[in-house]
Amino acid sequence: MQQIKEKGMEQAQSEIEVFQSEKDITINIPAEKLWKIIGPGFVDYDKWATIVDRSTGKGNGQLEGAHSDGRVCIVNGQGPNEVTEKILQYSDV
Repeated sequence: MQQIKEKGMEQAQSEIEVFQSEKDITINIPAEKLWKIIGPGFVDYDKWATIVDRSTGKGNGQLEGAHSDGRVCIVNGQGPNEVTEKILQYSDV
């Protein structure tokens, strides 16, 4: 019975979907102020996104300049309530 459960877990993990999302918006604040929010403040998503109840950083920032490797957000919408994101690229420039 244990082997069946373990095999089921492995199969479920391999079926997890990975997706990429992009959106263009205009934000009327200076670029330096915006960068502080979305760059170094990446893990503080819950402070300005109303759909996120809590966000925490993951890892120590393996990419040069990054403060973390990603974040975990607990969202208050429908569906799964935990979203894990990974930083793939980071630049202070």
